[in-house]
Amino acid sequence: MKSLSATFVLVCALAASAALAAPKAPKATVALAAPKAPKATVIIGSATCFVIRECAAGQTPQQRADHITDVFNKYLGGKSSTFAVKPAGKNAIITMNKEQLIVVTPQDAKAVQAKNSTKLAAGWKGSLAKAFDETKASK
Repeated sequence: MKSLSATFVLVCALAASAALAAPKAPKATVALAAPKAPKATVIIGSATCFVIRECAAGQTPQQRADHITDVFNKYLGGKSSTFAVKPAGKNAIITMNKEQLIVVTPQDAKAVQAKNSTKLAAGWKGSLAKAFDETKASK
């Protein structure tokens, strides 16, 4: 019985040594999520409005921020501007003088722990309207 136990221990020790000494097989690669685009800060005049962290509608955060700036530049000389939030399915669209500024998605809301895209859009709209008023007042 002792020799059988000793043989078993010896076999297990040799198997463990062989397993440790064997070359490692390459691990199966796991498909990783596409790298996130860098976040973009929306700045109107001297006001920092908010940060866009997610891609949407085929645009990077920077492209989305640039579009907001482009639309704002059309209206900054004016005395007033009308901002609105319109639900669009699970998304919400912020408009300025009926021109689309940005589509706010559930992913945007999740990135900042907002309840949903409509609530986040309302906050972003408020920041944009305030920045418009501050920029208008400085002229």
